[in-house]
Amino acid sequence: IVQGTMTETLPAAQRQRFRWRLLRIESWGEVFEPRVLIPAAATLLFLLPGGAIFTVVPDQSRVLGLTGESKGLFYICYTGASLVVRLLAGRASDRYGRIPVLIGSSGGMFIALLLLAFAQSVPVFLAGAVLFGMGTGLNGPTIYAWTVDLSHPAHRGRAVSTMYMALEAGIGIGALMAGWVFANEPARLPFVHLASAGSVLLGLVFLLLIRHRTRLSVER
Repeated sequence: IVQGTMTETLPAAQRQRFRWRLLRIESWGEVFEPRVLIPAAATLLFLLPGGAIFTVVPDQSRVLGLTGESKGLFYICYTGASLVVRLLAGRASDRYGRIPVLIGSSGGMFIALLLLAFAQSVPVFLAGAVLFGMGTGLNGPTIYAWTVDLSHPAHRGRAVSTMYMALEAGIGIGALMAGWVFANEPARLPFVHLASAGSVLLGLVFLLLIRHRTRLSVER
């Protein structure tokens, strides 16, 4: 439906008829945009916990007694919080800046992962789900907007491609890490979330360094 309502923006003189050879990628330069390496790196670090969480949440839910009709409560709380935040504060970074919003939302993700790591009851577990959903709900639109900000106008497709490669890599690495650390041993669940929290903490330090460097550049 979306595709059917889009109009071509390329000038008529630059258009050409579709040929299968146009789908062939000649070089990495056609899908990779160096200008967005910073948001891509942040994406990888902040999406790694997502891959890890969704790998172990079913097992952690079962350990805490969430079975049958209640086994999906984590996903309901997470998704609901993410959607509400996107609707109410999706444009927060337009007002307060990309990096400040990412620092705040990622701080919330870090706290959420600590809650999940030490959750011994369902309320704490679901509180972690809500807080993590709020964090990712703010992170997503902000990183997308930041990627577009830094990209060359003619290479925005490549910029989004670069960011999405980092996104998929983060989710995949997180899932593999979680499976390796967890190894079907409930006692190891906290270590999965603590490793994820370490990834978010590394991302926060990275953002703080970027903000500090940006301020120094402005002062000079």
